[in-house]
Amino acid sequence: MRVTNGMMRTNSMLNMQKNKVAYDKYLQQYNTQKKIQRPSDDPTIAVRALKYRTTLTEIEQYQRNIDDATSWMDATETAIKDVDKVMDSMVEYVTQAATGTVNAKDRADITKQLDQYAQYIYEQDLNSDYAGRYLFTGYRTDSPLLFKAAQENVVYTIHEPIDVSNIRAYDYVYGRAEIGATNPSDPKYKDAQTYANEAPQFLSTNRVLVGYQDLVDYSNNKKYDVTALDGTKSQADYVQPYIIYKDRDGNECKVNVTVKSISDDKTYNEHLQPKSASELAAMTPPGTASTVTVTTATKQADGTYTTTTSTKTTGEVYLVPETGELVFADDIYDDIRGGSDLMITYQKREFDKNDIRPEHYFTCETVDTGTAGKAVYNTHSLDELNEMKAWDEYTKYSFRDQNIQYQINFSQTVTVNTEGKNAVDALVGRSIEDIKNSCNELDVIEARMSEVDKRLADLDEGKDAKQIADLTELKTQLQTQTDLQKSVLVKALGAMITTIQGAKDKINVALADHGSRYNRMVMTRNKIDELEMDTNQAKSDNEDADLGEAYINFTESNLLYQATLNATSKVLGQSLLDFI
Repeated sequence: MRVTNGMMRTNSMLNMQKNKVAYDKYLQQYNTQKKIQRPSDDPTIAVRALKYRTTLTEIEQYQRNIDDATSWMDATETAIKDVDKVMDSMVEYVTQAATGTVNAKDRADITKQLDQYAQYIYEQDLNSDYAGRYLFTGYRTDSPLLFKAAQENVVYTIHEPIDVSNIRAYDYVYGRAEIGATNPSDPKYKDAQTYANEAPQFLSTNRVLVGYQDLVDYSNNKKYDVTALDGTKSQADYVQPYIIYKDRDGNECKVNVTVKSISDDKTYNEHLQPKSASELAAMTPPGTASTVTVTTATKQADGTYTTTTSTKTTGEVYLVPETGELVFADDIYDDIRGGSDLMITYQKREFDKNDIRPEHYFTCETVDTGTAGKAVYNTHSLDELNEMKAWDEYTKYSFRDQNIQYQINFSQTVTVNTEGKNAVDALVGRSIEDIKNSCNELDVIEARMSEVDKRLADLDEGKDAKQIADLTELKTQLQTQTDLQKSVLVKALGAMITTIQGAKDKINVALADHGSRYNRMVMTRNKIDELEMDTNQAKSDNEDADLGEAYINFTESNLLYQATLNATSKVLGQSLLDFI
């Protein structure tokens, strides 16, 4: 084959170009320390590089999520542990009060101190926020746990579940000796026998406190006024309170609650302090009864239910709106105790500053009387009930958990929040009311004792022997009432200890749940950090050039390129004309 100078020139230029391309490739690798400069250099490396970079971006986001979640959970844990410490102090304080001699000053100190403890728990700890977001209010992180100001323009219909074990035998003093007129000729004067007939008694009933006091008095108020935004005025119906529960056979029972306001009985207007719901129940004539609507559900083959209703008769349930006490007749209490899923529905309109907002603890509906606006909180929709194959009202009004979840790994989430209702029971603050009522009642009795002593001091033993005997009998009855009421106070303090211990158990469960989630997040963070290191290593192996190897390749390609230039110059430097 004949090789011409042109062919040699062309081949030399092609070879020189190839060596120049190789030289440039290794020079770029050496300068950038990357294997490729453009996707077309090696599509496989390019695709892997994109995947590794995407993975690292996701890992960095997970790390930021974990850091944010850690800060949130640290703030939550601090608040819950602080509540636990305060409750330890409450137990110690109440125990000392229950075992010591309680005089008037001690009683005042007890109520003030317990109020301060409760205020600290709810206002300082459970109303805590992190970075402008409230910790214990579920999804509504912009809404405080407590009312910032008193309000009475929104009617809340509250569906409150009640732990059946919280219905306890409540001891109380029934009956009291009232001071009669000073003049024996006065028709209101009382003799010793009358005072003896007013002797106090120590009674017991089945009672539980609901979440609030000063409820809507359905017995005296059936409607309320509503004004719409356009100024249209109308009236809406208050809801009669009722309870639902499941009996031993799993049937849902509904009972309308009898509302007994303190103002319904004239006896209550004669005392500085009101009597309790227990005394109202005791004064209710025997033989009263309630009609129970019983709903029986039958499960079908497709998982749905058909229901039938019937009725039965049982004892009444009483609600005192002023005190928020729910009292059960013995027979219905036995029926409830043998079943489950107890819930009461009632309404409340007037809230004081720093009262708990019901939507953070219970399922509820609201009506704004100034705008006619309505809202529903935490209830299940009909679609959800159908999906759950649920048929009962208890499930419908059961509180929907509001778990704030952060994604902390691929297909892994963690719940970072703890809801206030799952940490501290609303009854911790309410249970103080029994102690305050007992202390107030003792103050009233002691004031009467002082008045009797003054009357006795003004009488003459010779002239006023009968009056002295009558007042002495009154003093005896007042002393008996004092002794009984002190027993009630001691039992109330003991019940307070039980309530706080139960609340501490709930806190410990919340802390354990919080700790388990926190530990899982820490382990996930460690795994994420390891994954970041592995991914960075894989990314480096995929796209980073080995510096030593790149230098050797660059040097070799440089030498080869220089040699090519020299050889080409010699080849192209001579032609046929040089030999003519």
